Amino acid sequence: MREIRIDVDKIVREYLSRVLSTSRLVREGEEEEFNIIPIEHLYGVPVYVVGRGVLGQFRRYYTLRDSRGRLKWIIECARQITIYGVRDGIWYPLVVYGLPTVYVLERRFDYFLVHESPERVTVEVFENDILNLDRVARLQDPILIIDPYRLARDRVPTHYWGKYMELQEMVRQAQEVIYNLESELSETRSMLSIRESEIAYMRRVIDLLRDELAKLRVEVTNYYLEYIRLKNEVRLQTRLAEFFENMFYRLEGRIRSIEERVGRELAGRREEVRKSE
Repeated sequence: MREIRIDVDKIVREYLSRVLSTSRLVREGEEEEFNIIPIEHLYGVPVYVVGRGVLGQFRRYYTLRDSRGRLKWIIECARQITIYGVRDGIWYPLVVYGLPTVYVLERRFDYFLVHESPERVTVEVFENDILNLDRVARLQDPILIIDPYRLARDRVPTHYWGKYMELQEMVRQAQEVIYNLESELSETRSMLSIRESEIAYMRRVIDLLRDELAKLRVEVTNYYLEYIRLKNEVRLQTRLAEFFENMFYRLEGRIRSIEERVGRELAGRREEVRKSE
């Protein structure tokens, strides 16, 4: 058997406040994380689903809201939850399926244990499908009744329950498919909007790049024209340099020839002067 720790004081006090004395309650067994629910009266209450029967006893639950804002309960049930009173090492069942047994009249126990069967059953229902939640919370009903297929509320004859549940399940599946398709469509639209934004941004970037490219082309053309101008100017300066260099060489030759002729004339005159003397 598996023993777990829970707040036995609250559970036994609510169920058996007039029968048991809680002054000697102790906790026994393996410690386990337990989801503390705000309505302690639900723990151990049998859970009956119209059309499916008793699923087990209420163990814990979680809540969430669907896309439409409806509150959904995820209820975890144990197949059986039993409260035992232990005296002299003997276990006496005190509460079975939420109902007290004859042993509660004895009142003399060393301590109390809660045993949960290891089998678990989980059911997901909307809060408005739980027909008597308030009455169970006020200890007015001993069993929690859930009508997810609206069999009791719509007064469906019992011999139609199977077909009605099948149709309800088909409707539920179709609604899930529609919801999934709507979700996918919404995601697709979102992705399309993102892609359109990205395309618009890329178009702006392309336009900017085109403008930059046009500016670069103008600059390159200007640089090329400047290059041609400088090249022509270099050619002109080179030709002028060659012209002046040739002219310098010619002038230098003429100056040499003039110097030679003047030298010869001077030498001749000196010779004539010497002879005349």
